[in-house]
Amino acid sequence: MSTLPTEFVVYSDEREELRLSITEFKGKPYVHLRVWGFSTTSKAPGKRYPTRHGMTIRPSQVAALIAALEKVSGLVKSGMGR
Repeated sequence: MSTLPTEFVVYSDEREELRLSITEFKGKPYVHLRVWGFSTTSKAPGKRYPTRHGMTIRPSQVAALIAALEKVSGLVKSGMGR
């Protein structure tokens, strides 16, 4: 694996954040997208935890995902995503 950062925060607000990371499982790389929540309990206020909302894809699928996101972005910008 590279020495580049392997985790990026895509979006963050006071309740949750969306993280994109490059992970390895059984020697193979994967791209992982997951929503992380912020604890509101008095025992661990502000502590981040992974939620069940997420997905993992193979690196070979990244280009197709980017293409689909660009199409969705264009639709949203044109008002069709309402």
